[in-house]
Amino acid sequence: WGVPHRDEAEATRWFRRASEHLIMFGEMEADKEHGVHMPDQDLRYLQLAADQGYAEAQFRLGFMYSEAWLVPGFDEDKARRYLGLAAAQGHPEARRELEVLDDRHPVGGL
Repeated sequence: WGVPHRDEAEATRWFRRASEHLIMFGEMEADKEHGVHMPDQDLRYLQLAADQGYAEAQFRLGFMYSEAWLVPGFDEDKARRYLGLAAAQGHPEARRELEVLDDRHPVGGL
């Protein structure tokens, strides 16, 4: 898993834009029941920050896809990709979430 180009200032800018709404959505625990999703533009901002190598954005996206939280549904490939990128940068929560994902959905479908 590689990051094509790392620009910390740009990544931080995208993450802040997405985070403004993540804070609001973070308070909505009924998301799964009511189908509340992050607006496409905010999700794109978070993806841009993650693609710029921002570990916290990578972790949050991976977590969101692993829990089907604020995204349309569970996506194991995206969850593993983003959590793996964050874990490779030493993000401890990403490492733990990868372990949880492995326990629930073992690689190879065991």
